[in-house]
Order: sequence, then structure tokens, then C-alpha cells
Amino acid sequence: AIKDRPPEKALPVLLGDVEQVSQVVVGPLPELVRSLMARHWPGPLTLVLPARPGLPQNLTAGGATVAVRIPDHAFLQELARRAGPLASSSANRSGAPSCATAQEVLVQLAGRVPLIVDGGPARLGQPSTVLDLTVDPPRVLRPGPISFTQGGISCPRNDLI
Repeated sequence: AIKDRPPEKALPVLLGDVEQVSQVVVGPLPELVRSLMARHWPGPLTLVLPARPGLPQNLTAGGATVAVRIPDHAFLQELARRAGPLASSSANRSGAPSCATAQEVLVQLAGRVPLIVDGGPARLGQPSTVLDLTVDPPRVLRPGPISFTQGGISCPRNDLI
């Protein structure tokens, strides 16, 4: 309601550490997944993986996958460690440009949220790369700061590591 986000669009999950992955993802994790986590987490890489049964529909959009990421932000990591995995979304109206500062969030979401925590400006100024690892070959769903594409086509698995 706050973002006017379509309900069929799943919410990504922010984690505090790698140990929390098992709370939302079916294991064991393949070597490729573990390698990507070790190399790019914390950071701007969201991985789409098989969801644990019973997750809320807003995290899976009724499907069998869930998007997970460990943010490169100490406050968010600690919050997720203490509270557990967090359903998350960017702080902007659905379809609107991404916000890089709390002031931009205030302008876009004025009157829609009771509180904005100002953690400083976004370090990268762009959304995370989203990589679907439930398909073969893996597919980039959203380009971002981490590139896995050549000419818009996903690289072979050995180029991802």
C-alpha cells in the first residue's frame, strides 16, 4: 500500500549473516551459490533461490523461489541478526526512480510512512543485481553494480565464480 507495489511481485529478504540463509532457502546450497555468497556478500547481489516451504506469500508471490541478500550496511545486518530475516523493498514508489537519500524518500513517500531512518546516502545509488539461480543457465533478472552479462545474455556458470 505504501509503495503501490503489485501483490504478485515478491518482496526480497534481507539477512544479517549467511547462517540465516537456511531459514528461508531450501538446502543444501550448491557450490556455485556458496561461492557467490562468499565473493559478493555483504553487498549488492540478490540471489533468487528455492524457497523453504511455508514462507509467507508476500516473500514468494505464491511461487517456489525467494530472493535473498546480505546488505553492506552494518545497521541492517545487525537488525536482521536480532529480528531475523527481514522482508524488504526499496524505499520508493513502485515504478519511480530509486531514492539515494532519506530526503528523496521523504519526498516520494510523504504522508505514507510514520518513520524514516536516515542511514546516510546510498553508497552505490542503484539497486542490487538480481541473479536467478533456480534456472540453468542462471539468469540476470535485474542488472546492477555486479555484472554477469555479456551482450545481455547470462554468462556460463563458470564465468559467475
